Parts: sequence; structure tokens; C-alpha cells
Amino acid sequence: MDSDRRTIVPGMPPKLDILRINHYWSRSLADLDQKIRRGDASTSTPRDRDWHFDFESKLNVERDETILEAMQRQR
Repeated sequence: MDSDRRTIVPGMPPKLDILRINHYWSRSLADLDQKIRRGDASTSTPRDRDWHFDFESKLNVERDETILEAMQRQR
């Protein structure tokens, strides 16, 4: 959908005046465990699972459910 909530169809120039990037810090808990075992590439400090959970909890303070509305329309 574009920023006017119009479904983008082939040949239609979308209005794209707002950029939203959803970044997920880990694909899964198993992926996070692998990341922790692998260690940090930029420092020698070991990774800590609790630190990741604490950090992630601060990233989700503002709930964004706009994708749910688009999903409902697609059904």
C-alpha cells in the first residue's frame, strides 16, 4: 500500500512520502542463540542473552499494528 492507503497495482505510480522500516533484531530464538555463541564481530565482549531481551523490550515500546489492517483486507 502507498501512504494514501491505496493498494499498489502494476502501472500505478505509488505515493511514497513516508518511509517505514521494520527491523527485527533476530529471526528466532534459535537464531539469537547462534548469534550469542558466535560472539560480537566488533568487540571481544561476549554476548549476553538477557542483554538482548532487555534491549529488544525497549525497541517495542510503541506498538505498530498498521500491517494488521492491510492483512485483513487481503483475506
